[in-house]
Amino acid sequence: MIPKGFCLLTQWYLPEQTERYQEISMALRANCDNPAIDEIVLLNEQIYELPFEHKKIRQVNLGHRLTLQAAYDYANRHDHSACAWCLANCDIAFDKTLNKVDFDQANVVHCLTRYERTGGGWELFGGSNAPRPDSQDSWIFLTPQIPLVADPFTGLTASQIEVGRLGFDNKIALILHTSGFLCKNSSKTIKTYHYHFRRDEQQDLARMSQRLPSPYLFVEPAEIHEDPRLILCAEVMVNVEVKPEHRLETLQLQWQATFNEA
Repeated sequence: MIPKGFCLLTQWYLPEQTERYQEISMALRANCDNPAIDEIVLLNEQIYELPFEHKKIRQVNLGHRLTLQAAYDYANRHDHSACAWCLANCDIAFDKTLNKVDFDQANVVHCLTRYERTGGGWELFGGSNAPRPDSQDSWIFLTPQIPLVADPFTGLTASQIEVGRLGFDNKIALILHTSGFLCKNSSKTIKTYHYHFRRDEQQDLARMSQRLPSPYLFVEPAEIHEDPRLILCAEVMVNVEVKPEHRLETLQLQWQATFNEA
């Protein structure tokens, strides 16, 4: 199925650094200017004064940081029938390749690795020869959808998975997979751009201390109609390849067998 339109779910906040504020403002503007995106819903901790007004933008006061469950529940409550939903970090922008989204199988979620700005333009994160399977910043799905289960290894629920926290993308993949979704990283077809051009080392160190616990599920970047390759991974980098049809019991058996052999 090819969706007739897209609604973007993201969040807004006020960074301390002027440069960072400009970056997320640029990403928001780019998404407003994208004709494929019909509506942008900012699921925020509070209502903010935005850098500009636009007819596509609507703010919702969640009263807390955006979580996977909050985004999922909002989309299911406001089902747009033939439209698809995009969940993304606030510094991510989509381009016209969004129109290439196709849900060719049931319960597909496109989990997308971002493109980073380099000296030669924009390149898939990790490089075109070895793009990163452990990093996704946006997810595209249809509604209504099946319920989300908890992480079978740590017990973390979708309401505890905060968007933007280190490791949250790999936890989202794990929860989606064990809930019965088919996770596909179609980032070689559908391009998203990361508006974060200068790293803050202190902020990165702070994020490292808040990393969500392993294990994680990685999804290798591919073309949209390629079969997904999934990898179950621990912090110690013990990797277990996972087939798309493998669900909770198989995952647990694979995981246990791997560490028994280690």
